[in-house]
Amino acid sequence: MDRFLPTACKAGRMNQIHFLATLALLLFATGAAADQLRLGDVVTPFYQSIDLRIDPSENKYGGSTRISIEVRENVNSFRLHADGIEISAVRLGLGGTAIAVSHSIENDILTIAAEQTLTVGKYSLVIDFSNEFNTQAVGLYRMESEGTGYAFTQFEATDARKAFPCFDEPSFKIPFQLNITARQGDTVVTNTPVRSESRRDGWKTLEFGVTRPLPTYLLAIAVGTMDSIEIPDLPVPGQVYTVRGKSDLAKYAAGMVAPILQTLQTYFAMSYPYEKLDLIAIPEYWPGAMEHPGAITFKDSIILFDSKNTSAEQRRTAASVISHELAHQWFGNLVTMEWWDDLWLNESFGD
Repeated sequence: MDRFLPTACKAGRMNQIHFLATLALLLFATGAAADQLRLGDVVTPFYQSIDLRIDPSENKYGGSTRISIEVRENVNSFRLHADGIEISAVRLGLGGTAIAVSHSIENDILTIAAEQTLTVGKYSLVIDFSNEFNTQAVGLYRMESEGTGYAFTQFEATDARKAFPCFDEPSFKIPFQLNITARQGDTVVTNTPVRSESRRDGWKTLEFGVTRPLPTYLLAIAVGTMDSIEIPDLPVPGQVYTVRGKSDLAKYAAGMVAPILQTLQTYFAMSYPYEKLDLIAIPEYWPGAMEHPGAITFKDSIILFDSKNTSAEQRRTAASVISHELAHQWFGNLVTMEWWDDLWLNESFGD
């Protein structure tokens, strides 16, 4: 993530202050306070699938998530995260046996309480939910460009919980699998390539491939009537996605990606570790840029410009930010901090 770019507006700086205040709370929580803040390791996830129905022309979305969890000690309840989400159903199962549970949400903590002791084992937790799109460019949010609605995500540090129930801490690094239902005319981009597609009544459901193990903050979703251009000379498929009518402005930045990536692969003596490499240019994006594997997001002004009518400084900024986010594919994505007090390692290796 690149949070302090000269292109940031006043509203962006306020969001940066909010981010840093939240992060400071996470960093300096110690002792009993830290124990209350963090979820612990008695009940942990090891796989999560998420089904979402997203129409950026509407104000709400809905979905369901299935989380495979491991109970490591006998417990009667456990916690995960959900912030501002309406929960319509919770189901817990062990093998083929359903277990009666109740749920409650306080602040951003979702507590699942069972009517019987949960013994050590592996369980399946299914949660049906709905939510309004965020309008402040965090969580799963909606924005408009020239009268057309788009949906994007921004999850670092603690905003994945605003989009869907999850174990929203960086130490919970697990595979995810996304299924997204959208209007047939909309493009949908996530961290992984599309595995299958079905269509019915003007809608399409896209099943995306399973990610490598990731923390929640590195998941990315973009939905809308987007244009794209191919990134040339990559070892994996790659596109630059823009809102409608802006893809011609991505040509210069697209041409930067392969040489930078090759330099990093040589430096790390390791190939780029993900299945694709897409860049997404977003008009409303306060962090500046974010390193989601396979779907790196940027404030559009960083990578969209007419190379014949721009300054050398603009081109240097684009190269610097693209390099920073690509370096994160190894430092921060493939190798991830356990807690936010090591965020400096992520960021320093990208500079």
